[in-house]
Amino acid sequence: MGNKNGVIVSPGELADGFATGMTRPGQYDYAQWGFFFGDALGTGTSGQTRVNLGHVVVGQPTIDTITTNVQATYAGEIIGTIADANSIRDTTGTFSFDWNFGDGTGTAEAALDGRQYTGALGKQTVASRFNGTLAHTGGQSTMTMNGGFFGLVSADPGNLGRPPETAGSISIAPIGNAAYHGAGVFIGKMQ
Repeated sequence: MGNKNGVIVSPGELADGFATGMTRPGQYDYAQWGFFFGDALGTGTSGQTRVNLGHVVVGQPTIDTITTNVQATYAGEIIGTIADANSIRDTTGTFSFDWNFGDGTGTAEAALDGRQYTGALGKQTVASRFNGTLAHTGGQSTMTMNGGFFGLVSADPGNLGRPPETAGSISIAPIGNAAYHGAGVFIGKMQ
């Protein structure tokens, strides 16, 4: 990870009451989320970058065959850091998306830091990966989601050839000159 003195928080180290209502790390079968902090080593003249609280998702990507004539809905949590003209803060939110495995497209909704986002997702060159940009309903920012599907399709015949979990990263960019940026991760399950 190139992280000199950072740590990833394990489920047992997470303080009770943090992000009330969120699924705790360890409660997913194929993907996990957590935190890290420390000094990331740079290359050349870039030196080190201080990471006060970073977010990470890791897991077992779906590599077996995904049935293409099915659809699924996924929902879960987002955790991220927002920076605006007044502060830098950590915040939590939610997301959901409907996915068509036949044509590799989906429609997503997300809520983070009091803002609502909607937009389209599409598959990347690898069928188990997707990305897309969601627009803030107030027109002030966009959220980019880059993610994938996690878990063994064949492990649960009841899934009808659909991956059981999803996870990835988000980034938020302002529209125009607004001072509003963000980054974080999302994780969720098939509903």
